[in-house]
Amino acid sequence: MPWKNSTTMDQKIEFICEWLTSKYTITELCNSFEISRPTVYKLIGRYEKHGIEGLRERSKSPSALDMKSQQRKLNRFVKEYNYERPHEALDMETPGLTHQFSTKPFPEKIKSYDYPSHMKVMNVTPNGNVRWKSYFWVYMTRGLIGSQVAAEELGNGIWKVFYRNIFLSYFNEKDLRKEQQSTRLSSKLV
Repeated sequence: MPWKNSTTMDQKIEFICEWLTSKYTITELCNSFEISRPTVYKLIGRYEKHGIEGLRERSKSPSALDMKSQQRKLNRFVKEYNYERPHEALDMETPGLTHQFSTKPFPEKIKSYDYPSHMKVMNVTPNGNVRWKSYFWVYMTRGLIGSQVAAEELGNGIWKVFYRNIFLSYFNEKDLRKEQQSTRLSSKLV
């Protein structure tokens, strides 16, 4: 049954009434009302969460006109969520009462790390590579973009690569064959 000449709200209520009878499957309801499954699940979810009021059309405009008023609304919500509404998972306590703040200090800025002088220090580029001897590229990881890594020579062209004091991998400079082509690190020497 396609949507009839009635308001959208009437049609939504009719759909929910049909769904509540449990006579029809979701697929049958989709076919009879000629609506998609995502729309069905959205309507059912809104009905289960908010009742009939959840079926009303919602405003598409922002909840507040400027950033300050949006921030005030968010602050009110955070206060209500953390200090006024009890949570079943917390034995009906509020998160603000049960949360323990960490005693570990968290610095605003991470201190720069000074590598030992015998190590070769390199900057990781925006694509995750480091430049090796002007013409070659060695891929580190995108997680280190903007950081510095250091390589320590072990001998015979084999280098040990570190990020701060953390060992990352080995690197054999003899494996560099083509200029301007990236080479990946290896975790094994052989």
